[in-house]
Amino acid sequence: EEYYEPLGTWFETHVYPSETGLSVYFRNVTERKRRRQELARYRSVVETMSEGVYIIDEDGHFTLVNDQYASMVDRPKDELLGAHVSAVIDDEATLEQAARLEAELVDGERDSATLEAELQRPDGESWIGEATFTVTATVGGHERIGVVRDVTERRARERRLEQYEQLVE
Repeated sequence: EEYYEPLGTWFETHVYPSETGLSVYFRNVTERKRRRQELARYRSVVETMSEGVYIIDEDGHFTLVNDQYASMVDRPKDELLGAHVSAVIDDEATLEQAARLEAELVDGERDSATLEAELQRPDGESWIGEATFTVTATVGGHERIGVVRDVTERRARERRLEQYEQLVE
């Protein structure tokens, strides 16, 4: 692939020897090159976010997680990919609430949903995660795309503020 500046175009070139010389084929790959650059840019954004990012298929299995998400749940990415969401969230009430919200998203009753849950890392440490997610259509179904942030400190500050307000009253 070479960039031809006078036309502002990327070309893929194939050169084949023949009995009479060379056969040269050019293919304009500018659009393909643009899509690859855009995909690389999105990957960079997702991998450098301080929030966890995940995609779950219609059956509840992880198809994508960024490094931050894997770090938040203290599991390797390759262990998460293909695993069911229950490997991270084992609270039945939270799973049911997520399924209800997902159904509302699929039915078009809402554009996005937010769910908060207390999670346990494998070492037993607990933290509060807030996931904001939406669904997108796929061939034959949909997938849930979410962003997770650790709101443990924020919730602790809110509890202290509530306690303070009760004392003042």
